[in-house]
Amino acid sequence: FWVVLEPGASSGKELISHKGERWGVVLQGKIEARVKDEIFLLEPGDAIYFDTSLPHGWKNPGKTRAIAITVISPPNF
Repeated sequence: FWVVLEPGASSGKELISHKGERWGVVLQGKIEARVKDEIFLLEPGDAIYFDTSLPHGWKNPGKTRAIAITVISPPNF
């Protein structure tokens, strides 16, 4: 997926989980990823990989648009 997040955009207040894996890389801006009890602040060039059965969520904490590419396996959309 090509993901564009406006400032303040998020996956919601509740963490989500589902069967699979996720990989992503930030191209522009900042994305805060939470996986279980860990928080990662990702900036351009940073990548993340995790098991999506772990509770997770994301948000754009910055003041500018964030852009990322993310891959989910198996595709569940």
